[in-house]
Amino acid sequence: MSVHDLIVRHRATLAAAGIDRPEADLHRLAEYATGATRRELRARGADEVPADAVMRFDALVARRARREPLQHIIGQTQFRTIDLACAASVFVPRPETEVLAGLAIDAARQRAESGRVRVVDLCTGSGAVALSIAAEVDGVDVVGVDIDPVAVDLARRNLLRVASGAAGPPGIAPRSSCAVLVGDLFAPLDVAWHGRVDVLVANPPYLTPAEVDGAEPEVRDHDPQIALVGGEDGNQVSLAIVRSALTWLSPTGVMLLEVSELRADDIAAAVDEVGLAASIALDLTGRPRVVVGTAHRA
Repeated sequence: MSVHDLIVRHRATLAAAGIDRPEADLHRLAEYATGATRRELRARGADEVPADAVMRFDALVARRARREPLQHIIGQTQFRTIDLACAASVFVPRPETEVLAGLAIDAARQRAESGRVRVVDLCTGSGAVALSIAAEVDGVDVVGVDIDPVAVDLARRNLLRVASGAAGPPGIAPRSSCAVLVGDLFAPLDVAWHGRVDVLVANPPYLTPAEVDGAEPEVRDHDPQIALVGGEDGNQVSLAIVRSALTWLSPTGVMLLEVSELRADDIAAAVDEVGLAASIALDLTGRPRVVVGTAHRA
């Protein structure tokens, strides 16, 4: 049986399970089951697949048909320039968060022209945003923080992978550093960073319990509640960050928060109220996704 035959055999299986793009998932599972790259599979698409690889592939497809996230099955995901390890009890970074990371990277690069840049990534999860900044911007000191020790353990493993080059190029930028701390929002940060954080970035939990209940099974049944639910109204963690932001931001600092498209205006209003200049950035689908708060102190 060839890879093509395997894909054809299971396409309907994943489609019937409600998966939107079954062929994309099947190709990725085929790579994982056979140990071959996408290019190698294309070149050998009509070749016979060994029986043990067929068995592995069938078992992987059965897991995906139960709506287990693809990232959990294969144990990794691509985020911007790096391959992140994923774990079953840690939030899987989403493509829309690459918008948040890109804005934070741009802000850090602008400020790096004037010297070293301090960056704090709250609710860091797997470390996706913190590590992207440390990898793509030279001259930054990045600290990721998460309240969940399991997430912190994964983020630290990802940090080691990026630093060693195992997560792909470019590794940590030559003059940059990154650390991951466990604690509730700002609590574990060094007080010496009061008023000296140049870029404050966060992808906090921002869904309501009802929204989680109505989410896709990959989210509802597999992402940890602590990374999803931001209180009854979805805004609890976001507002806690906003209310403390001025204490930590430098006079020219910027805060970037990923938010629910349903409540972006609420968070932007709160940002204005604390004395930051608020704006809203859209994601790749045109939805309001990131609230930006810029300090404008003398």
